[in-house]
Amino acid sequence: MENHVYIFILLTALLLVPATDSHATAALTGSLRRTHIGTERKDWILLREKVEADLQTPDREEVLLLLDYHRNHPSRCEKLLRRLNGGKAYRYIVAHILPRLYIPLRKPLPALSAAEATPIYIKVGSVCAGQISTIPAQEETRKPRAEERRTVLAVKNNLLYDLALAPNLELELPLGRRWSVNAEYKCPWWANSAKKLCYRLLSGGVEGRCWLGNRTRRRSLTGHFLGVYAEGGSYDFQFHADGCQGDYYVASGFTYGYAKQIARHFSLEFSLGIGYLSTAYRRYVSFGESLVRTDTGSYRGVMPTKAKISLVWLLTSRR
Repeated sequence: MENHVYIFILLTALLLVPATDSHATAALTGSLRRTHIGTERKDWILLREKVEADLQTPDREEVLLLLDYHRNHPSRCEKLLRRLNGGKAYRYIVAHILPRLYIPLRKPLPALSAAEATPIYIKVGSVCAGQISTIPAQEETRKPRAEERRTVLAVKNNLLYDLALAPNLELELPLGRRWSVNAEYKCPWWANSAKKLCYRLLSGGVEGRCWLGNRTRRRSLTGHFLGVYAEGGSYDFQFHADGCQGDYYVASGFTYGYAKQIARHFSLEFSLGIGYLSTAYRRYVSFGESLVRTDTGSYRGVMPTKAKISLVWLLTSRR
C-alpha cells in the first residue's frame, strides 16, 4: 500500500512539470522584452542592418541615429528607445526584429523613474558636440508643426475703383516663389440720359511681376514687387452737356508695389503704375436726344495710369 502511495505521488509530480515549465517560459518571455538589446558588436551591427532594411520600423531614422550614437552603451540606448515617441519603435523591434536575430539578451532593466518614463522625440540630424538633442513629448504636443501650404491663386478687388463706382476683378497666378502673372478687368457702365451723365469704361490688362527679397522666408505673393504691364480699352465720359469718347486707349509701363498679409487667407496690396498712354478721342455736346461732335484729337504721354489699394483673397493648397 505504501508503494502505491509513492507511485501516485511520483506520477502527480511528473504531470505537473510541463505546466510549471510553461509558466516559466511565459515569465521568461516577458522578462526578455524588458532586457537590453544586444551584447556583442556583431549582434549590434546585425540589429542595425535589420532596422535599416525594415522600412516599416516606426521612427526609423531616429532609431538608426540612436543605434549609431549609443553603440557602446546598450543600456542607455534601450532606455531612449523605450521612451522614443511613446515606445512605438521599441515595441516593434522587440516583436518583429529581435525574434529573427536570436540575439542573446542580458538581465532585465530596473523600472524606469518618473523622469525616464516621460516619452521623448529625437531630432534627426541633431548630433552635435557629442550630444543628441531630444524633445519632451508634451512639448511636441504643445507646439505641433504647422501644416505647410502654398498659394495657388489670388483673387483681388481694388478698393479705390470701388470708391469710384467701378466694378473690378483681378486674378494673380504665382509661378514659383519669385514670379507671378496678374490679370485685371474693370467695367463701370453707368448712364443717365435725363441728367446727361455717362460713365462707361471697358478695360483689361495683364502684368508680369517679380517679387523681391529672400522668397524662402516669405509666403508667395507677399512683400515688395516690380512689374511690367500692358492694358487697353474704350471709354465714354459725359458730365452735364460736355462729353468725351474714345474707341480705344492703350497704356504700358512699370509698377511698384507691396503686399502685406493681414490674415491667413487675406492680404492688402498697394501699388502704383507709371507708363506711356496713347488714345484718340472726340468731344461732343448733348443736344436734345442727339450728341453733336465738337472736336477730335489724340493724346500721347507718360503719366500715372493706375493706382491700387486691393483686398486680396489667397487661395491655398497643401504642399
